[in-house]
Amino acid sequence: MTNCTALSTSLLSPVTTSLENLPARLGKRLWVTPAEFLQTTCAMQVAHWAVNLFPPSLPDSHRRGRKRRYSDESILLVAYIQSAWQMSYEMVVDYFRNHPEAAKQAGFEDGQVISVGQYWERRRARGLWVCWLFFVGMVWQWYRRNIMHGVDVVLDSTTLQAWYHRDPDAGWRFPQRWNGSLWGDKVHPVFCRWSELPIMFLVTPANFYDSLAAIPLLA
Repeated sequence: MTNCTALSTSLLSPVTTSLENLPARLGKRLWVTPAEFLQTTCAMQVAHWAVNLFPPSLPDSHRRGRKRRYSDESILLVAYIQSAWQMSYEMVVDYFRNHPEAAKQAGFEDGQVISVGQYWERRRARGLWVCWLFFVGMVWQWYRRNIMHGVDVVLDSTTLQAWYHRDPDAGWRFPQRWNGSLWGDKVHPVFCRWSELPIMFLVTPANFYDSLAAIPLLA
């Protein structure tokens, strides 16, 4: 309960930067740079909160070998920018290497940015829950900064093919009787219509009806 209180008070206290100080919106996509977005939303503080609530299982401190140089908070922030700007693993790492201000906001010291291979491994190793906590914290920040309104919303869905056929959470989807069958999952996101940013999402088997997913998402 103490950590939850910290989320709404000290860690997410208002900062001087507001949406009015950012460049005017010129298109549908995000209209600010990743560095401005990380600073405006206090992304590092939210990442620190999420990592503290769901800390990683670290190896023995007396174990030999190179110690981890990059923090889990930096991994979350790189994944945050990668998803928001729809970049590949190579593109997002190259972006931070070529933009020192963004790298500084993401917690990389002295311009030393993580490699593509290590970023891929560290991102997969952190698991789902810390990413979900970070997402919830960022949605709260977007709302508090008036980056999203959350009043007019759009409910959408998309299917994802399962990585392996024995996935217990997947299901068959048959859009047509003899064509287009898919074994996998379905993602049901709710978007803010004004900012086109996600508010919440639900992952179900691919054969789950969209109308049933709308009930918990819009409640």
